[in-house]
Amino acid sequence: MAVNLPSFSQPGLERFNQLQQEAEFLVSSARRLKQAQGWYTHALQCLETLSRNRKGEFLVPLTSYMYAPGTLNVDHVMVKVGAGFHVEKNMEEAKAFLKRQIDLITKQVEKVESVVEEKCLIIKGVKASVLTTEPANHKL
Repeated sequence: MAVNLPSFSQPGLERFNQLQQEAEFLVSSARRLKQAQGWYTHALQCLETLSRNRKGEFLVPLTSYMYAPGTLNVDHVMVKVGAGFHVEKNMEEAKAFLKRQIDLITKQVEKVESVVEEKCLIIKGVKASVLTTEPANHKL
């Protein structure tokens, strides 16, 4: 059934705009979730590298031109758990936490992307129905 553009009521146009804004917001949210997922994945990869290289000797930058030798305690790490809080965990606990976070974010991304698809289909349907109406009916 074709929808004539002038037949859209003001609330109908507002709802259409709201749908577009919600879709844009959800796309932005999915992008931020994927970014966070990348951070957790990178942190997990770093922990894996630390686990293999238990020697832990490196140069600590004091300035851009000066370094001091340092050692790294790879038995425990500080993990950011949210809201500015960090918790000390051993390597296995930290890896398990990061894997859980990655899995949680992956599930959230899938949910958000499915909602985005639904909203985009609705928006495309409305646009298609407006385009299929006769041009003579679009007098403004």
